Amino acid sequence: MVSRMRPASDFDVITPYLSVWHGYDSAVKAEVYSTCIVTPDSSYLIDPIPLRTQALEELVGSSRVAGIVVTNSNHHRAAAQFAEQFSAPVSCVARHFRIKHQANSGESLIATRFATDCG
Repeated sequence: MVSRMRPASDFDVITPYLSVWHGYDSAVKAEVYSTCIVTPDSSYLIDPIPLRTQALEELVGSSRVAGIVVTNSNHHRAAAQFAEQFSAPVSCVARHFRIKHQANSGESLIATRFATDCG
């Protein structure tokens, strides 16, 4: 599913390793939030919503986006778009959410299991 949200224009740096951005999603009539966690080797986007190109480039910088994490079945948002853009796997609780996209090789991917049990 392609996100129809207007891209957020910027993000907030909480710590050097943690940033958030947010925007209003008219489909759910709520402000929704996304997170970026930066490790020494790479970045991970959690429940990502669209982010303007310049802000996204500043957010991830030269680090590799190693994965997209979807924490809930209604948090798919822009996960598929970012997965394709960065050739990054999507991780989620498989029994709650499935996302498909084409990898560069043309192989169809189904989200990998993020956790075997969420409670």
